[in-house]
Amino acid sequence: MNTLYIITGIGIFYGVVKYNDVIISNIYSLFMNTIYWYSYIEIKTNSLIKQYCESSNKKVNDTKTICYLKDNHLISIPQYKNETTIDLHETPDVVVCLSNGLAGIIDLDNELDKWIHNKAKSNTEFINVSVQFKDDSEQHTISFNTEHMNLYVVDNKINKYIIWYLVNQQHNLNYYGVSYSIQLMDHNVNISSHNEDANIIIQESGYYVK
Repeated sequence: MNTLYIITGIGIFYGVVKYNDVIISNIYSLFMNTIYWYSYIEIKTNSLIKQYCESSNKKVNDTKTICYLKDNHLISIPQYKNETTIDLHETPDVVVCLSNGLAGIIDLDNELDKWIHNKAKSNTEFINVSVQFKDDSEQHTISFNTEHMNLYVVDNKINKYIIWYLVNQQHNLNYYGVSYSIQLMDHNVNISSHNEDANIIIQESGYYVK
C-alpha cells in the first residue's frame, strides 16, 4: 500500500513538473515574442519619426525670407519667390536672407539665387563684442547670434548698418548714423578695436576685418 502511495506520488510529482515545464516554456515563448514585437515596433516607430523629422527639417530649410535693412528697420520682401533678382522700391542699407535661423548678408553684386543656396554656418564665434558710441561713455555688448538671427554665416560682411541695427534691437538705442568704436574678443582671446568703417568678414573657421 505504501509502495502504491509512493508510485502515485511520484506520478503526480512528475505530472506537476511536466505541467510546470510547459507553463514555463509557454511563458518564456510569450516573453521572447513580446520582446521581438516590442523591438520591431520600436524600430519601425523610430524609423517613421526619423523620416518625418527629416521631411520637416527639409521643409524648414527650404523656407527663406528675404529682408532688407533701411534706417534701422528690418523690412520683409513678401513677393520674393526664389527669383534671381530683388525688386526694391528704395536703396537698402543691407539685404539679408533669413533661413532656418541663419542670417546671410547678401552681396547684390553676385548672383542672388546661387548665393542664397550656397551659404553655410561658420564655426567661429566671438567671446565678446562691445560697441561705444560718440558722446556715450557706456560699452554696449551685442551678440551676432540671437534666438532669431545668427550672423555667423560664411562670407557674411558685418558692417555699420548691421551694428546699428543690433544695438537698436538688443538695447533699444537708436544710434543710426552715429560714429562708434567696436571691440572684438575672438575665440583665441585676441582683442582688437575698430571704428564704424570696419567690415567684419566671417569665414568658415575664422574672420578678418577690413
